[in-house]
Amino acid sequence: MPARWPACVATGLATPNTVAAHAIYLSDAEFEAWPDHGIAIAHCPASNLKIEARTLPLARLVGRVPIGLGTDWTVTNNSMDLLAEARLAALVGKMRADDPHGAAGAPDGAHADASTARACSASTG
Repeated sequence: MPARWPACVATGLATPNTVAAHAIYLSDAEFEAWPDHGIAIAHCPASNLKIEARTLPLARLVGRVPIGLGTDWTVTNNSMDLLAEARLAALVGKMRADDPHGAAGAPDGAHADASTARACSASTG
């Protein structure tokens, strides 16, 4: 496991109160340990594709951790359109999972996961 993961656990950052932005550089060991800590992820596919030419492999984490959608900021996302982001997340998620019928990254779960990620599910549904 990379040296950063034990540091996150030791300092108390690896908790359900943490929202990780992007999370596109997770190691295999981190993918396995991530759900144990309940850390949410803010998934910003347009920004990730524009700057890093990679995205979060959603199929590995959907249903295991809260994943919310984000647009990042105007420098890395020209439109700031959350619906376009949801569409892109669904399409790229299917491509990365190599499953044209799968729902990895589908926007129907984005609202519920995002509210859980921000710890406001009781007020937003």
